[in-house]
Amino acid sequence: MHVVSTDFREDAWLEAIKHLLDGDGIEYNLIVEVKKPNKHTDRSKAIKAKLDSLLRESKQLPVRCVADTIFPSKIYKDFGLEGILTKYPEEVFPLVKQVQANKKGTYAYRLVRGFDEKGKQCNPLQKVIDRLNSQINAKAGKRCAFELSLDLPPGDSISINRNDSFMMGFPCLSHLSFKLSKDRKSLNLTAIYRSQYYVRKAVGNLLGLARLQSAIAKETGVEVGTLVCHATMATLDKDAAGKTKLRTLIKEIEEQFDETEGISGAS
Repeated sequence: MHVVSTDFREDAWLEAIKHLLDGDGIEYNLIVEVKKPNKHTDRSKAIKAKLDSLLRESKQLPVRCVADTIFPSKIYKDFGLEGILTKYPEEVFPLVKQVQANKKGTYAYRLVRGFDEKGKQCNPLQKVIDRLNSQINAKAGKRCAFELSLDLPPGDSISINRNDSFMMGFPCLSHLSFKLSKDRKSLNLTAIYRSQYYVRKAVGNLLGLARLQSAIAKETGVEVGTLVCHATMATLDKDAAGKTKLRTLIKEIEEQFDETEGISGAS
């Protein structure tokens, strides 16, 4: 097991990459804590830009596209929560699914299409938001009762889909756990991955999760808390970018930036 804790998403990713490079490229239970998931610095933006350049060279999806499979931020920006709850599954997803990489579906779709305890279709994300809103201002409101599982059979009131038979690939993100802080003024998120490719996916995963967390915080009137991403197996996928290129990226960032960068706005 290895734990990384930093303020910003890309910095956490860089520290995790260093750890994977120093080992054999695989870590069971790699846990990353991001304290300011909706913020960034010039340094963190530069890390993302350099990674995107490596991904383009390897013909991999850019960070933005990976993030959109979890939370399509432009739809939320243009149409608000209703766009995520209805426009995405009804109008956007049928087009997205035509792309080969999305043939098995997207997490964004599973967030808004599930089954209730009677087997009837429901909207899991809406249920979580409604539950949070019902508890935040309650005198004895619950702080730890807001879960979204992406690998449960029909019957759970907030399950997103049935158990998957795929041994590889989608879905790697298994569970999302939302927790209110002790004063119920901020929203924390923990995401559990059964497996996570750390070059081609991890930064996009963190960005998508942060955007989902920020949107739910906005819809419930609380602040954004910490984001924890627990990869039960993290892999340094060298076919996406070789060790030499990754070490060069690390060296360039560490030579260019000081650790005392100022904080910029949400991304």
